[in-house]
Amino acid sequence: MIVIVAAFFALALLTHAGGLGVVRLLLAMLVVGSHVGGLGATLAGSVGICGFFAISGFLMARTIAANYSSAGAVRFYMNRFIRLAPPVVAVMGLSVLILFLRDGEGFRIKSTSDTLYMPVGPPASALQWFRLNWRPPPIFVVPSFYTLPQAWSLITESCFYLVAPLAAWLLARRGGAFVALAAAASAVLTALAVWGGQDVWLRSPLASFWIFGLGMLTYHWRREQPFAAAAARRLRWLATAILVVLLLLTFRFLPVPPLVTVLATPLLMLVWLWLVDASDPTAPRWGHEAGNWAYGVFLAHFLGTLTMYWIAETVYRKTGMFGLFGEPDSSSELRLVISAFLFALLFGIAVYYVVEKPFERLRAVIRSSRWIEDRDAPGKPPAVRALIRDR
Repeated sequence: MIVIVAAFFALALLTHAGGLGVVRLLLAMLVVGSHVGGLGATLAGSVGICGFFAISGFLMARTIAANYSSAGAVRFYMNRFIRLAPPVVAVMGLSVLILFLRDGEGFRIKSTSDTLYMPVGPPASALQWFRLNWRPPPIFVVPSFYTLPQAWSLITESCFYLVAPLAAWLLARRGGAFVALAAAASAVLTALAVWGGQDVWLRSPLASFWIFGLGMLTYHWRREQPFAAAAARRLRWLATAILVVLLLLTFRFLPVPPLVTVLATPLLMLVWLWLVDASDPTAPRWGHEAGNWAYGVFLAHFLGTLTMYWIAETVYRKTGMFGLFGEPDSSSELRLVISAFLFALLFGIAVYYVVEKPFERLRAVIRSSRWIEDRDAPGKPPAVRALIRDR
């Protein structure tokens, strides 16, 4: 436990040089740690998700302002779909395959006992994808999503994307007053729900919008009051100190109620984004690459952990040992947890380079208004030219 926590603090210090990309990887690994059991009774998962939501609001405001201000919402939705859907489909498909090879019966997998099976597969429709997070049961108990239990957070973010163009337009035209009002209403709803004991509402898009909304407002205010480059560099250590405080709250080193930590996480992340220019061109290439891996790590960590434990269990059944993990004792459990982190990182990197990166060029094309409007642009595939001609 101490070794793993120390590694997280080292990763936080590394953000001073690596920038936003390393922060995104740090948050993804917090989610991994909450699921593989390597961080004990911490708030790692909630902190990781809330941090991601805050960053997403900030980055979507910046992306829309930079690439879609005159391109229309449809192109934005196409880009988001191409960004999110292929990795989700790939990870869910591989998860179904691994579960089938391990203990499945057709497209059914074991549920709570050796005799009880439940179906697995993709959502039945786009409507099902968006509606399941609006009311109990939460997404991770819906059988169709057993292969991707963390899909609830993707659904919440997808719902934010539906209203992000409108929120960005309001920011540009109305100075953020309407977005601030909506965020305040969402925060009140969250507080009332938690006060009433309805924790499931924290997973609802309505109760999470205040985090996204504050992220968009932070970008709006940050753009209006930019820092000089020298001042921004001097503030990097302060931003790193904020991440260290966030980890102290995450691992319960500070006597702060858990709810306060969860609610403070987006605010701390937004202060970090305020202090550090998220589009800093001086950020090193390895920092950008770390950020590229984050989504794959978040998506594929269950798949990686499932594969690792399947291998370990198979070796144990045949040899009575955990193979490379040693005898089944406390030290081998630590090695298993560390291996789960490594498998999650390995699978996440593979998802990026094998699935995500090939779609990057297509996303860049969609962001380019001139290329879309000019059906005879060089390099445009004939099928795309025909699609534009016949639209």
